[in-house]
Amino acid sequence: MVVCAPSDSFLAHRFVSYHIASRLSAGGSWVSAVGSLGAQRLDRLLLYDAGIYLIFTPASVALAAFIAGLPLVVKPIQTALEGRQLKAIEFAGTVHGASGWTILRHITLPYVRPQILSGLLLGVSRASGEVGITMMVGGNLSGKTNTLSLEIFNAVSRADFDAAAALCLILSIFTIVIFAILEGIRRRTPAE
Repeated sequence: MVVCAPSDSFLAHRFVSYHIASRLSAGGSWVSAVGSLGAQRLDRLLLYDAGIYLIFTPASVALAAFIAGLPLVVKPIQTALEGRQLKAIEFAGTVHGASGWTILRHITLPYVRPQILSGLLLGVSRASGEVGITMMVGGNLSGKTNTLSLEIFNAVSRADFDAAAALCLILSIFTIVIFAILEGIRRRTPAE
């Protein structure tokens, strides 16, 4: 809890807003880089003069989805690339005279294809349920930057629980489909 004198109210507001925003973001690194300037001010300082508008645009929603899903995309691929079996097969290809590009095309990419697909599906799944980052950088502007998960949030805020339940059902079906695809990929992938 932050207790401040009345003269410190502006600083206290900035401090509390910064810490709440950094907890809402995935990792808080983007918010940490922005600091007390605020995302919109940074956007205006760096990009506005160049004619690039990022905050409160569909591009910012895509960026938020990318940031939210990136760790779930990278980790399965990284784990597959660090596997002993892949390293042994790549080494065998090198011993038999295959070039780096040949090894990449015929050994590495086919071997990690299931992990790439799994990572992409996990990233899309994570991004589809993201509310915090999307609301911060997208602004939740009706018809412009709201997503399905933000629409659920809006329906609950309006006390329109029937609409929220219907949207939750759509999101649940989407998640079940992704889970089924991931399970199919897992069953076809040989264990190491």
